[in-house]
Amino acid sequence: MLLAAGGIPQHAGLPAQLIVTVDLHDLERRAGQATTHHGGTLTVREALRLAAEAKLILVVLDQELGLVAYGRGKRLATSGQRTALFARDRGCTFPGCVRTAAESEIHHARDWANGGATDLDNLAIACGYHNAEAPKQGWTTVMIDGHPHWKPPAWRDPGREPRRNWLHHSEHLARTLQAWTAQPD
Repeated sequence: MLLAAGGIPQHAGLPAQLIVTVDLHDLERRAGQATTHHGGTLTVREALRLAAEAKLILVVLDQELGLVAYGRGKRLATSGQRTALFARDRGCTFPGCVRTAAESEIHHARDWANGGATDLDNLAIACGYHNAEAPKQGWTTVMIDGHPHWKPPAWRDPGREPRRNWLHHSEHLARTLQAWTAQPD
């Protein structure tokens, strides 16, 4: 609550920071303990929750206590980023999904827990189902010319051709329909 309220004292002109270390194996399992720089402990799930909401520096260590990763700012998109994504994507970007942006979530093309940044060139709109389930089914998200595309799993498409959802872009569908109807028989 203190982090959210912005009432944290500053030290040498910098805001106070909480440094949390976590074992890479525990982070991958989303289980185990994380340690604060003062020796306190919290669960890995609690550390990830804090990392999503606070200016928390998450330090990931391997089994030999070697540094694997060191913080990347916030996981959640800002309101400005959300506005830009709503304007760009207009709805779930998974091919064929009709869910609107208001019915969807923000999706990291490269998952935040695996090093993906919370930047517009790594974010897309995805409904709750496709945000959670599509990656489990082998779909991956790639950005092509600043737009999210989904690559199907190899068992579905051996070439893994990226696919874009055009359903939320009626102007593109209208142009495509005009092009088809203008074709001579």
